[in-house]
Amino acid sequence: MLIAALIPAIACSKDAPEDEEYCLRDSYKIPLDVHVDFEPTFVQHKSIDSLYFKTRTESSEPYLKYYVAAFPMTEGIPTTVASSTDNNIRMEIHPGRYTMVGWVMYESDDKSHGYNFYDDDFSELLLKNKYSYSGSHPYKIAYRASEAKNIAYNTTHTSLTALPAMGHYKLIATDSAKFVPSKVIVRYTSSLPAAIHGKTGNINWWWNDISYDSEVAHIDSLGDILASDFVLSHDKMETSVTATIEIFDEYGNLKARKKNINIPLKNGGLTTIKGSFYSFLEVDEDATSGSGINIKTEWDATFEIQL
Repeated sequence: MLIAALIPAIACSKDAPEDEEYCLRDSYKIPLDVHVDFEPTFVQHKSIDSLYFKTRTESSEPYLKYYVAAFPMTEGIPTTVASSTDNNIRMEIHPGRYTMVGWVMYESDDKSHGYNFYDDDFSELLLKNKYSYSGSHPYKIAYRASEAKNIAYNTTHTSLTALPAMGHYKLIATDSAKFVPSKVIVRYTSSLPAAIHGKTGNINWWWNDISYDSEVAHIDSLGDILASDFVLSHDKMETSVTATIEIFDEYGNLKARKKNINIPLKNGGLTTIKGSFYSFLEVDEDATSGSGINIKTEWDATFEIQL
């Protein structure tokens, strides 16, 4: 009897986990500790302000939540998802080959799920707030890791490193305004990426007719930062969106408009677009004319694109 009991154990002692599965019941799971770390800097070393990396004890503000999802190599739905407010996550998992996905985002006590993402379906990590969309704010950023892992019956721990799952852009005016700039409106004229697949990192849902308001930030060394946003991008691929920017004075009068700006984005990358935004008022083809105001529609500013 003792010899018979030892045979499955010996047979399951191979290093290759795919060879072990045949002698393990589907219900057999091992405790696995997963350490998830993340890199908060963008490629131009524009570090996200560490002020915003809250811990769980500061419950009045959003705090970081860490998730791990285990996808079988040939499937698009995870078999196991675990989470913690600590970056060491304990999960119960069947031995085998997996794509292990780490997901780090902000949560808040007054939200039922993530602060800016729905987290109940890792095949579609979807942005929230379509109808109250805002530009970049520190709690909007999410981080993602995806690594192939061999989980043997004697594996006790593994680790993942998550990188920004979004690209960051800034629109900067390099000219001087001849009015007092107040409100800025950015209208996306292309579809805006709204969700990614947790396993592949590719965009799988888009929104249309999205816009947000912004306020001008005066930065002497750079010019005026008119607007910025964090936008989902394909994993390891460049993604582009187009947007129209409108600038209003303190009385609510439209003073400047630049249409259909092409914005290339890359996860973890900062795109800076510089131009004479204050100096041009391009015609809105959807609006009626006849006001007697001459509108200059040429665009001869130089944009500096930095990836």
